[in-house]
Amino acid sequence: MLERAGIPLPCTDMESVNLAPVLAGSNAAEDRAVFCGTMEGTPMLRRGVFKHIWHSIADVHILYNLEQDPAETQNLAEDPGYRTLLRENVAELRRVLARPVPNIWHS
Repeated sequence: MLERAGIPLPCTDMESVNLAPVLAGSNAAEDRAVFCGTMEGTPMLRRGVFKHIWHSIADVHILYNLEQDPAETQNLAEDPGYRTLLRENVAELRRVLARPVPNIWHS
């Protein structure tokens, strides 16, 4: 959005994707991981149809298939068929959480 508005990026330490092609009708990469946190500060990763919340202190995982379960009622984290996905997600979350917080405010 910044690029489209002609505004320079505030820093180069953050991973980002230009959304202009998506807004113009191109398809987004469905397997691209998107990170955020819950209101409690718990890390969350969204990749494709899956939403993974990781309560890292207690090492508790919550995994939803949002396409099949949009109401988020069925936690798939204990299902052995999702162990590889959980391992990959935790590795990605650890990688992102280990990075230093970028300084986006220039003084």
